[in-house]
Amino acid sequence: MRTGFLLTLFIVSFTTACQKDKECVPPPLAQQIINSWNAKLVSEKDKSQEMTFKSDGTLKESKGLIFGAYGNPTCNWELDQDLVILNARFSNGNIERYECSVISRSCDQIILDVEGLDQMELNKK
Repeated sequence: MRTGFLLTLFIVSFTTACQKDKECVPPPLAQQIINSWNAKLVSEKDKSQEMTFKSDGTLKESKGLIFGAYGNPTCNWELDQDLVILNARFSNGNIERYECSVISRSCDQIILDVEGLDQMELNKK
């Protein structure tokens, strides 16, 4: 009886451990990026902000991580394969554009190269 109990306990423990080891496969970038993220530039590790990529192509920065907080920019995003293109139009008519290539992705994180100037970490909220 005791041997049967120990064998059952071992099988349950082994099965549970194997289920936890399943590696998450991130969805396609077009689906994954539509979310709210804790975002930070690698050069400014202490300055995490919220960025929200909406399904209608608009982008909201909580404190202007990429485009700054001045000039009241209207921001949007689009994808071109593994490029995340960020655009902003400012109240004075100026336009800024950054093409960010994907360095790596996991289920809860996307790391982008911001045109070789910096790297941006997006961590799922």
